[in-house]
Amino acid sequence: MSYMEIENERDSKVKQKMGLLPDDIMIQILSRLPVKTLVKFRCVCKLWLQLISDPHLFHLHSHRSKLNPLLFFASLRYGDPNSGSSRTLHLSCMDIEGKVIHRSEKRVKGDIHMLPSRLELVCLHGSYDKFYVCNPTTLEFITLPLPTPASFFNLNHVGFGYCPSTKEYKVVRIFCLQLPSDQRCQVFTLGSSSWRAVKDPPFYTYNTFCAAAFVDGALHWMAKRESVYVILAFDIETEEFSVVPYPENFNDKDNNLVELGGFLCLTVAVAKKIDIWMLKDYKNNIWVKEYSIDMNTIDPCNMLGPSVFMPRDIRDGKILIESFEIGLDFYNPQSKGFKRFEIEKKISRFQFSFYMESFRSLGSGSNTKVYKGDILILILSRLPVKTLSRFRCVCKLWLQLISDPHLLHLHSLRSKSNPLLFFASSQYSNGGSINTLHLSCMDMEGKVIHRFENRVELYIEMLPSSFELVCFKGGYSIYVCNPTTMKFITLPESPHPNSGFQKSVGFGYIPTTKEYKVVQISSRNLKFLWSAFVDGALHWTIADGIAYAILAFDIETEEFRVVPYPENFDHNEDITLVELGGLLGLTVDLTETMDIWMLKDYKNQVWVKEYSINLNSMDPYDMLPWGIITARDIRDGKILIESYGVRLDF
Repeated sequence: MSYMEIENERDSKVKQKMGLLPDDIMIQILSRLPVKTLVKFRCVCKLWLQLISDPHLFHLHSHRSKLNPLLFFASLRYGDPNSGSSRTLHLSCMDIEGKVIHRSEKRVKGDIHMLPSRLELVCLHGSYDKFYVCNPTTLEFITLPLPTPASFFNLNHVGFGYCPSTKEYKVVRIFCLQLPSDQRCQVFTLGSSSWRAVKDPPFYTYNTFCAAAFVDGALHWMAKRESVYVILAFDIETEEFSVVPYPENFNDKDNNLVELGGFLCLTVAVAKKIDIWMLKDYKNNIWVKEYSIDMNTIDPCNMLGPSVFMPRDIRDGKILIESFEIGLDFYNPQSKGFKRFEIEKKISRFQFSFYMESFRSLGSGSNTKVYKGDILILILSRLPVKTLSRFRCVCKLWLQLISDPHLLHLHSLRSKSNPLLFFASSQYSNGGSINTLHLSCMDMEGKVIHRFENRVELYIEMLPSSFELVCFKGGYSIYVCNPTTMKFITLPESPHPNSGFQKSVGFGYIPTTKEYKVVQISSRNLKFLWSAFVDGALHWTIADGIAYAILAFDIETEEFRVVPYPENFDHNEDITLVELGGLLGLTVDLTETMDIWMLKDYKNQVWVKEYSINLNSMDPYDMLPWGIITARDIRDGKILIESYGVRLDF
């Protein structure tokens, strides 16, 4: 029996034993295992290799890793006399309970500073302008090319970030040539072969002991110019600088920047306490003094001083505080108490970073070159799906390229930035209960991409959305359509009987699980039948004759919550809930004008009356019925307004 026959026979036996478990369930199970175990399981058989190589498994595994990041410790010790000036770098990975996952060692020269992050990879900055990148999961460790020119007295302000749209990691270096105020900036993209110069920073970064904080796709440093102090931000994707102002009346410039719970934070050491300011609304620069921590309990004799303590994480309502190179403690804001995070004695004078488990390879030290396949993927990602479907038949190579998960990700990203329009119009049959639904796809210039038809029940309504799929609600049936592939399906009928109440249907999407969900709600309190999908939840207006509110249904947790209206809001007007620019909006039809309220800060319920549109120029003779005009999109500073079933206007 040949080797291939033996392999096929083993796969057949495995399939028989696992026949009761579908692939989707197997992927769900495997996505909960550590990478170290999955790497071993890939050697079991071809079937397991195929399952563990599934892009959906990677996505699920990555999502779960983000929810439970691990800790990566590094501590330096001097080597033996025969090693010259080299030192042993001890690396340890732990979970949040303090359990060691694995250890490794590397030989380095000079000092090492770990850049705090919460990514799949970790970056370390060494003496003599050396940079290292490590995957704590696979223990791969590479040295980046030396940047030129060298920095003045090793004065570097460095940061490490990730660009989701291109799946690229970047190391950013702000360095001095001769004077501390004479700064330049260079970027190294992981996988390239050299550093690139970018635009010089507009402000002078200071405090080399404060690492950059990576928040909202940008690295942040403290900076100044003459007597003006700001926070300097560098966007990882666009590679451009911007400025984030300090809180109002904030005079203490002796502070540190840190990322906590996804927010940019300022930590200020004052006397025997640490104040934590959080940038709650990045766009509108809303800072809130969230915590004030008394350090007397952990340092009663003030032997260390509050400046050596740095908040590093918020988990389960507790704040993880690092005592520089000494220890970690959990602070409970409720009890005002501290609890030591136990670290094994082998780790001393450490630095640490969070990380997420990952299969990502660093190329084992070799610089990854850009192959023709990568260039082809970038080109193909700009083509419409209709063209790509044809190209899949060219050859096996093109089929492989077009099936690449990276191409699918890039294509989806570009589609989100340039959504198309999908129109539906009904042609009623004579006396029957079935009509012809005419469907058309267009771009924003009005060019028709394709048309098709489908037979549906008499009354049908399209649910507004901005997804890859579109949902329709009929009198008794619900339909889902893919406008790109022109596939059209009818969903199973709801088991709930018609109670006589008003019914509304919502359509939403969960990015973490890549699932679409249709939600049907019945209530006598529904004021309008359209729902708006914003911030992972469907929203309806509700009223019981006394109280008015917005009912939200979280698509992922499948739980309800209430969103209040703006203060002093007149509920007697004709209102519609819409999604505009990713924000929840309220359009108020006042006959001659339409007001648009937008929920600028969802968490803190901050509503702003953003627009007031005079409708006289659109409908000077008041020919359109009242209450059918609503805003549907904001693009390039213009608002797309729909006159229900009649026309569209910018």
